[in-house]
Amino acid sequence: MHYSVAEHSVYVADYVVKELNRPDLELEALLHDAPEAFNGDLIRPLKYSEDFRKPFKRVERVNEIAVARRFGLIDPMPKEVKIADEAVCHTEWLQVVPRDLSEDWDVEYHNTDNKANITSAMLNPYEAKMLFLNRYAEIQKRMAMAA
Repeated sequence: MHYSVAEHSVYVADYVVKELNRPDLELEALLHDAPEAFNGDLIRPLKYSEDFRKPFKRVERVNEIAVARRFGLIDPMPKEVKIADEAVCHTEWLQVVPRDLSEDWDVEYHNTDNKANITSAMLNPYEAKMLFLNRYAEIQKRMAMAA
């Protein structure tokens, strides 16, 4: 079983375009996790704990600024992208995260107000990479035609 940030990012871009009707934010949505390529990612229980949050957020912020500058993204990230990310994360939580039924899963580390209407395909790494790169190329082509 494999689930990648690439596949997740395409779903976030889909949500921003289709559910929030914000095609102007498609590139921001697709690249919303790009800083993780440099600072890595922490699982949500650590990312949101007081011990890890402050130092991690400082490093993450430096990389967010660098990625935004490199790709011409809106900085800070628009709230719509965060809404989409949370909706996709909620659906992933339900579809992808393995659970032992004897464990208590009452704690939520994401907003559960919205759920994305997706089925996580669990693409293999190559398929996920190609899905992401093809989407990026499509966005770049549309932006070039609009310029």
